[in-house]
Amino acid sequence: MLANPVNAQFVKALTSGDTSALASVSSDSSLINKLDPVLSHPFKVGFSHSMDTVFLVGAIVCAVGFVVLLFMPKVVLSGKSASAQLKADARKHTLRDDLVEVTAIEAGGHTMEELDSGDDDPRSDSAMSAFH
Repeated sequence: MLANPVNAQFVKALTSGDTSALASVSSDSSLINKLDPVLSHPFKVGFSHSMDTVFLVGAIVCAVGFVVLLFMPKVVLSGKSASAQLKADARKHTLRDDLVEVTAIEAGGHTMEELDSGDDDPRSDSAMSAFH
């Protein structure tokens, strides 16, 4: 095992307490393939355990997102763009709509139906008799 220069250099660095050997493995993992299987096994196990944790957390997040998606209301999208919808709404607005709006403003906020019935008119005799 120590006949391989990569193994010998790695073991020497670990026994002397030099942490740069560990840093080099985390920055360039191709060193693991060059090491003897006895030396590389702890690194492979560490990498696989960290990947297991990441994928497990990712699966949990996906499952929660799927459950939330099941309870979301269905939103029907419009087949028109916003500008096309505005143009269609503008075409629906007629002169009658403008006249009703102006009449309601001039009548003190009352609609045409309220004014035609006469009962809700604040100036009617029945409404004035309530004050006497």
